[in-house]
Amino acid sequence: MPYRLKTIFRTNTQSAYMAGRYQRLRENVDQRPYWRYVAVMDSHTRPGHAAGHGRVFRYDNTGWDTLFPLNGYNCRCRVRALTADQLARHPIGLESTDDYRVTVDQPQGVNGKTRPVTGLKDPKTGHVFTPDAGFYLNPGKGYLSHLGEQLFNRAARADTRLAAQAVEETLDHLALLHALNRDTGNWVSQVMARQQACGDVRPVGALRPAVMYALSCKGVVPDSAVIITLTDANLLHATRDSKQGALPTTFWATLVSSLRQPRAIIYDRQQATPALLYVFDRV
Repeated sequence: MPYRLKTIFRTNTQSAYMAGRYQRLRENVDQRPYWRYVAVMDSHTRPGHAAGHGRVFRYDNTGWDTLFPLNGYNCRCRVRALTADQLARHPIGLESTDDYRVTVDQPQGVNGKTRPVTGLKDPKTGHVFTPDAGFYLNPGKGYLSHLGEQLFNRAARADTRLAAQAVEETLDHLALLHALNRDTGNWVSQVMARQQACGDVRPVGALRPAVMYALSCKGVVPDSAVIITLTDANLLHATRDSKQGALPTTFWATLVSSLRQPRAIIYDRQQATPALLYVFDRV
């Protein structure tokens, strides 16, 4: 439908603009390290977005990882950088998202389903400032990792050998690899903070061409299993306090890199469904 296409086009255009805006703001943090959230504040402004209007946080505050616009379809919010002198004249002053961080159940999809998300609660009004469903990533900070996720998703549907080679060559770019590591680490932190599985699935790697060749020598050709995924349920199981030998949080921050360079990969045929066991150095 035309209105749907228009919304998609506007959202993608605004996301690209905000990604560029984020990079420009980052280049000027020496002179303007304080970022102010700005909403339009008219009758069309959503209460959750209006609750963030005027708030000032440092550029490196972790809250910007989720609250940097866009924060929803047709969102018109933006961010303005301030100098120290401008901050001194600001009526609210500098704040930290850590002081107002809350977890709320946000509607997602249909049938009344919800999922826990992180938001900021205004202590005066009680309004919770949170991005709309599907807009929890900073478009400027996460654009590389988003490209990586698109690569994984497309590789899952492509010819296995070609897909493995494409992923291999793409992840040779360190900037993209580091972005995927960082974004995966943030996702892990969010899952561990809520301690509840919501059915999230995260692509974290792919079988390397050398592994594909070794499998073919054994007569094994995966249908579309070049992509390695991690579910939030498996993550919570692996990080349980009571689980002996549970992997530390620091391991998950470099998971994408670790899957590319394990100590060894063992082909286990003893199970009902053959599996690959990745062996890592002690962490």
